[in-house]
Amino acid sequence: MISIRNINLAFGDHAVFQNFSVEIPSDGVSVVRGPSGAGKTSLFRMLLGLQKPDCGTISGLEGKKVAVVFQEDRLLPWASALKTSRSCPIMRRQKRR
Repeated sequence: MISIRNINLAFGDHAVFQNFSVEIPSDGVSVVRGPSGAGKTSLFRMLLGLQKPDCGTISGLEGKKVAVVFQEDRLLPWASALKTSRSCPIMRRQKRR
């Protein structure tokens, strides 16, 4: 369970979160949705540790690997999506000895 307690976050005079609390179950699927500017990206940035809340706590991610895919364009402008994917190096995990 990810627990977010009493989070405050503001950018200048614009309060994004005020005393926000929620518990997110660790199993199943959870959805975060809202209009542009509602704080969805700010919430994920805080969960990833890329943004610190002004106050409050986030717990439940200790010792866990967190991964995301950002929405920025990563295609090569001169190649199709298939050609772009073929040109990327493949990283393979090496087995520990």
